[in-house]
Amino acid sequence: MLDNPNKYLILLIIVDLIIYIVCCLFIKQRKESSYISIRSPSLLIITNMSNFCIIFFLILSKITESYFLSIFYYIFRFTMLFSIILRYERIFVCMRINFETFCHKRYMLKEKFYVRILMGLCIILFIFIIIANAVNNKCFELKLFPGVLNKSQIYVWIYWNFFEQIILATYIFRIFIHNLKYVLFLESYLLLIIMFLFSNLSTFIFLKQNNDNDIFLYISLIINYVYLIINGFLPIFMSFCAEVNIIYSFTPKLINNLYLFLANEECYISFNNYLIKKNDNSPFLLKLYTYIMKYKLDIILNISKREKLEEANDLYNNYIIANAEQIDQVVLQKVKDKCQILKLNSCNRDIFNDGLQYAYNELNLIFSQYKNSEDFSKIYTKITNNSFIQCKLLNAGLINKF
Repeated sequence: MLDNPNKYLILLIIVDLIIYIVCCLFIKQRKESSYISIRSPSLLIITNMSNFCIIFFLILSKITESYFLSIFYYIFRFTMLFSIILRYERIFVCMRINFETFCHKRYMLKEKFYVRILMGLCIILFIFIIIANAVNNKCFELKLFPGVLNKSQIYVWIYWNFFEQIILATYIFRIFIHNLKYVLFLESYLLLIIMFLFSNLSTFIFLKQNNDNDIFLYISLIINYVYLIINGFLPIFMSFCAEVNIIYSFTPKLINNLYLFLANEECYISFNNYLIKKNDNSPFLLKLYTYIMKYKLDIILNISKREKLEEANDLYNNYIIANAEQIDQVVLQKVKDKCQILKLNSCNRDIFNDGLQYAYNELNLIFSQYKNSEDFSKIYTKITNNSFIQCKLLNAGLINKF
């Protein structure tokens, strides 16, 4: 009969299995979301199930007091890490391939290709660990119950964790310089922090050489639950809650239209910086255009009458009257005439149209000059590259239309 601690450990395995299956089912159901597809759903499921297998074999090794079973910790730890790395690598391969080689190397963009690579690496590692463990005094076994680790086991543990952190840090850097979105940088950064803390804490526990390392098992369980949150529930949560944050692709064909150009945040910032360098009233014209457009949009969104009046009065007093000398006097008078209704506590979305038209026409003249500048050349190149990359990611199935 099993003693009570072992009964609890078996119950924990069953509960964990249910949690991981539910998580994987959600990933499969939400695979069309870009937050899931960018992570390669099949590889993401392998990541999480490898995480479960780590817990399973740690507990099973503890229950059976089998040193040999603890070697599966390294096997599934490897599977978990490299499934993450291959998820990132698939994205980088897609970004490197140009349109000339896209058709010939399309196999490198398919998820199955990376799943096969992962399975092949795992088989090779399994054979290597079995041989190394037999030859070199059980160097891949862990101390999960009374006993003392030998030097080779400690060295394997230290070098293994160092290797994990170096690999992950490298990919964090690559994610950062490529400015990848969809919370990929946050995910990888959190993983590195957790790995660093766990490896140092567990190394300290092993080096104490005490008679029982239950504390390592419990810390491992907690850490793997954190991995589940990062690799499982975080992308699932984002797929439900952050769909609206995925912006549309801004292609180079849209960049010559001032209205569409200003609708893109990076383009707006670049144009605003160009206006500031002119040392004239150009920045005011952009502010006037922006706040009038905001006012018209708020009217369309049916904000309350009180909010409409407050915004209209603020716009009239702080941007029209306060800067009257920077506005064409004919245009200014037209705006003043239409804004007389504000005194009657009334407003509509067209009262600032003359000011909007004036600001837009003036900005359009400046925009034609801006398109010959180095600032425009830089933003055009960046938009072109981003559009090209997004197109490839879409064709490879790494991101979707929503």
